[in-house]
Amino acid sequence: MLKIAFFALGIIIIVLTVFAFGAEGVITAIASANYFYIALAFLTYILTIALLTARMKVICKIPYKEAAKIVFSGLFFNVVTPIAKIGGEPAKIYMLKGRYGTSKSTAFVFLDTIVELLVSFMVFVVIMVVFAGSLPKFLLPSFIVFTVIIAIIFVVFLKICLSHGWSEKITRRLIKFVSRFRKVEDKGYARAFTDSFRLLVGDGKLLAGTSGITLGTKILEFLRLWLVFMAFGISLPLDVILLVWVVFLVLYMMPWLPGGLGIVEAGGAGAFIFFGVQNSIAVSGVLIERLITFWFVIVVGIAFGMTKLIKKGEKNAAAAAV
Repeated sequence: MLKIAFFALGIIIIVLTVFAFGAEGVITAIASANYFYIALAFLTYILTIALLTARMKVICKIPYKEAAKIVFSGLFFNVVTPIAKIGGEPAKIYMLKGRYGTSKSTAFVFLDTIVELLVSFMVFVVIMVVFAGSLPKFLLPSFIVFTVIIAIIFVVFLKICLSHGWSEKITRRLIKFVSRFRKVEDKGYARAFTDSFRLLVGDGKLLAGTSGITLGTKILEFLRLWLVFMAFGISLPLDVILLVWVVFLVLYMMPWLPGGLGIVEAGGAGAFIFFGVQNSIAVSGVLIERLITFWFVIVVGIAFGMTKLIKKGEKNAAAAAV
């Protein structure tokens, strides 16, 4: 019920945003949009998922079809949990656990996450350095603080992953906490995880390949934003695309409603308006972008889950009939 309430709150924020910037203009803009460009934007998102799947396949050395299921499950849980970029990691670990065990699966998923965060952070820093003069002065201190915080978190995260002492200390504390509610044994998961993670990080070819794939996904994200606004007859300059992408990244990282629902729409529209995009077009563009990257994942994820439940029910019914 709580998740439903959060979703309802996010939708209310979206509705308020649409009315605040002119609902009639938004409806007119979407109705008169060039859907060919929207279809191309959707295609770039499919290509992004394909690249994420390729990265997972390379890291885990699993069949592409299996990697695709894991990636899409991760995307689904990303958009239904408050921290949009890392909410799906436990689901990925769970799906890999049967093949590799808990420690190695966790190492694989952590590497996948670290590569994603590292490349995103590097792109973020480059954009900040190159286009800092185009940012509104009141936002610049916030972005600098965000950069420092993310850098510290990343360094601490790596230290935990690479150090036996740190990972074992955290594991012991977690086990002590969980043991209050149920019995849990320390089976050396922390040391096994650290050993697996060190082997992966030590593979230069693997890191270079996965980083290249991740950079490709960022380029597709920039292209998708350009295509979405081309649907409304607006060719966004590169600096606007990159700076608004930075705003989106910060909004996605905020522990808010599921998938940043509401705050991403309101904040993203506000960013485009700041850079000179007409109100109705800015809101319409963000709504289309979220239709592709948020609602599409929700609908397909639910449909996939329902299909699995139906198949499981049919299998149980058949077994009971024997």
